[in-house]
Amino acid sequence: MPGCVQLPTHNASRWKIIGENLTTLSKQPSVTNLENAILSHRPCIKDEFTFSLKAFGELVNCEYPKFWTDTLPFICSVALRLPSLFATQDAAPLLLAHKNATVSLTREQILSLLANSFLCTIESQGPIHQLPMQDFHFANILSSGSDTNNEYHQSQKAKVQCVLHYFTRMCHEQATENRSLNGGNDVTQIPSVVTFTRQVLTGVSQDLWLGCTDALIKLVPKVKPASIDTEKDATQVDFANAWIGGGVLEMGAALEEIFFVTQPELLVSLLFTVKLEDEEALLVSGHLKYSQYTGYVQSFTFVGDNEDNTPLKMCAIDATPFFGDVAQYEQKMLHREAVKALAGFKGSTTVATGNWGCGAFGGDAQLKALLQWIAATVAGCKELVYCVWDNEPLAAALTQLQQVQGLTVGKLWTILLKFEVSKPEDERSVMEYVMSALE
Repeated sequence: MPGCVQLPTHNASRWKIIGENLTTLSKQPSVTNLENAILSHRPCIKDEFTFSLKAFGELVNCEYPKFWTDTLPFICSVALRLPSLFATQDAAPLLLAHKNATVSLTREQILSLLANSFLCTIESQGPIHQLPMQDFHFANILSSGSDTNNEYHQSQKAKVQCVLHYFTRMCHEQATENRSLNGGNDVTQIPSVVTFTRQVLTGVSQDLWLGCTDALIKLVPKVKPASIDTEKDATQVDFANAWIGGGVLEMGAALEEIFFVTQPELLVSLLFTVKLEDEEALLVSGHLKYSQYTGYVQSFTFVGDNEDNTPLKMCAIDATPFFGDVAQYEQKMLHREAVKALAGFKGSTTVATGNWGCGAFGGDAQLKALLQWIAATVAGCKELVYCVWDNEPLAAALTQLQQVQGLTVGKLWTILLKFEVSKPEDERSVMEYVMSALE
């Protein structure tokens, strides 16, 4: 159906073959049969890259002794529940560009979709709908490819471990009935549904910032080990790619990819979210964090189970890649970044963020902090938790700026516009310029 995810169940003959494959695989689980099933479901993989599950087999044999006897048959079983969980062809609508819309899924529906993604049964939605969308299959991260030693890189291993931990935990929870898919023993604490909302702002004028007389809200700078995803009572900011999920199902292991594998219910958003436009954000609520980790990018390491079942809130906002270019200080770019943050923060009481777009994208950390502070104020938030990680000078500067009496959104925005004019001759940092202007 147009505007909805095309699931494999919509093609009766194809689903019949998938059903036969998964029934056989659950009865005869092995790395060879798993590899053959995946290639049967998605034969184009052989033309895209060297597909090998040798490293996967070695990992599960060493660290997950019950994978073949318990977890894989469970994955096959929940994958086969797809027809009953999505009984109509419009049960999974797309989140289209330029449209405010929400998709709500039960945990059982999400589990079944992730199981089908693991087994590579779901076709790419982008070519089907002629829309810019991510692929939704695990083949890339499961495969060790052409590595002659049949080994995973550290970050890839960690991602596979997070995925395996999710399925292992869900298998255990169902088997022991300690918790149900709809939230455990205390259903008042853990919601049964995860919601995904595309929030779109239209016609936001730059006068919004200039004319705002609201004083900047409370900002709480935090240094390491504080991080965004430890602020469980706040809306956590995902430093997103416009293609939601970024490289999570490939080789990426930055903040967004780590969010999505440690909180794997987020992964289903790749299936139905069209590429984000400049005035749009993706909001998710009700999901859980299943895995603990350390490290980042190449040092990303799976640590173990996360026992805290607090339902979380997340907003995904994509920064503009500047790579250190002075264009980021131009009025139109200040506006673009502020609107993007506003789209993500609107509706939240507390937001936890940090140096958004300041790593590989080369954004100015001081500027991004001020723009997010402005956006959070205009959004009506009460507090902005700002995790600077190891940038202690930025934390000190934000604390100093917060002590300035009578500083409003409009006043700060006006100063930032003047800073643009002063570049590149003025060698002062953004924060030095702002503090000088306020003297």
